[in-house]
Amino acid sequence: ALADQDEKRRSEQVESLNRLVRSGPPEARLVATGALSRRDDLDVVPTLIFALSDPDPRVVKQARDGLRFISRKFEGFGLADEPTLDAKLAAIEKWKTWYKTIRPDAQFEK
Repeated sequence: ALADQDEKRRSEQVESLNRLVRSGPPEARLVATGALSRRDDLDVVPTLIFALSDPDPRVVKQARDGLRFISRKFEGFGLADEPTLDAKLAAIEKWKTWYKTIRPDAQFEK
């Protein structure tokens, strides 16, 4: 799906996935998070950080693993497969802090 060589179409596909992560039904959020997690693209990091707050632990795990892959921080920030709310919030802050070291002007959704 994201193998499209046309940059404009690929950008539209990524934006569509970003919207699904934020407001799609559970299965769509899971698939979209998985697709973004394999992008190896720093531009998708804010969406993956947002996905760490998802109520579905499968989405959170996909987002965590994607962040580890994209950042090359393979240990991440120690988020368990089924983390507590406090653990998710702590990981979100740590990932935001890390991303700000690369993209100081980054904006995050609440």
